[in-house]
Amino acid sequence: DLKKHRENASKFSADLMKKRETATRLRPKVAYGDITPINAQAEKEKFLAAWTAYDKGRRKRAKNNPPPADPTFQYADPESALKAMDDYGAPRDDLIGHAQRIMDEKRARHGDGAKQDERFEQAVW
Repeated sequence: DLKKHRENASKFSADLMKKRETATRLRPKVAYGDITPINAQAEKEKFLAAWTAYDKGRRKRAKNNPPPADPTFQYADPESALKAMDDYGAPRDDLIGHAQRIMDEKRARHGDGAKQDERFEQAVW
């Protein structure tokens, strides 16, 4: 009777484990919600200011005008952020062409170079 009890318990445990795995797999996820940098706003402002200076120099064809450095993000839980990045993959850039087309169309409709346009781009960034 003890042997049968152990077999049932083992079968129950295996079935429970399968159900948990299925539930975890089917649970909705927010891909990058857990890994929002704690310094995102500050890095965004710093990057956009550097980009504006770089772009002005680029338009004037200035010498010694390197592009701005990439943002350096800090996370509340770096280990969790790394795990989430492993789970979901590295950020992709395959939609940049599409985004560029959208911005070009926006500029064609609403103009380019004015302060209003610059504020618009920074607001949607």
